[in-house]
This record gives sequence, structure tokens and C-alpha cells, in this order.
Amino acid sequence: LPFNKGKWSISFEPTFLNYDSGGTASVTTAFGNTLSYTINVYKRWIKLPLGARHHIFLSEKSSLYFSFYYALDINLGSGVDIVRNSNNTISQSFREDYLSGNFNFGLGFKFLNKLSVEARYNGKANILIYDNRNNSFQSGAIELALGYRLF
Repeated sequence: LPFNKGKWSISFEPTFLNYDSGGTASVTTAFGNTLSYTINVYKRWIKLPLGARHHIFLSEKSSLYFSFYYALDINLGSGVDIVRNSNNTISQSFREDYLSGNFNFGLGFKFLNKLSVEARYNGKANILIYDNRNNSFQSGAIELALGYRLF
């Protein structure tokens, strides 16, 4: 931005994400029977982070920066599948709300105004909500972003 000697900038980095996770669980009933289940959770979404960066210039060629984002998540399809070992589907539920968001922040280094590396913390967000708000999967993440500026 053209004030404060270019120390501030605005950032918008749209991203497509795909989350797939699964596992097995065994439950022993009151009658002593053991039931085995396979559980799969999946989500595909677009993340639209919009934020600001504050640069600390170390030299003419390099800078350190702090970034703050608000990321809007748009759900493209998600669900939970619970399958009993006999291959009978017990439950299949889908997310009801398709927009969610969270706050993120990061610390990065830029070199030659072209190359960058940034470590980010993504605040907790709902990966999947099913049935009601009491049954949800939440995730927070630490990510490493490598960048190359074209223009």
C-alpha cells in the first residue's frame, strides 16, 4: 500500500482443499457382542483468505513479515459414512451449513520480492458438522507456504 513506506500490503490467496480420513472402531455391546465399524469423514472446500501483512525490511532484498487473515470456507461436499463390517451402511450424514470462517496468522520471509516462505497457524474451524452442533469435527492447522511472485 502506498503509505508508511510500503510496509503494509493486502493479501488474497484462494485455495482448494481436500480432506479424507478414515478408521475403524469396535464396540462391545451389553450382551458381550463385538461390533466393528469403518468410519470415513471427507470434505472438499475452497478457502478464501483475505488479510493484511506488515513488512519489516531487513535489507533492500529481504523482509520479514507478519500476516493476519480471515478465511472464508465454502463447502463443496462433505459427509460422514459409518459402515458395519457386514457392509450395511448404518448412517450417512451431510453437513448442513456451507459457509464457515476462522482467523489465521503467520510469520514469513520474502527474498528479492519474488520468493517467500511463511509459517501459518489456522485457527480452529469446523471441518464437518452433522446432525446438530453437538456432533462435529474441528481442526486447527499449522502450515508452511512457499511462494513465488510472477508479477
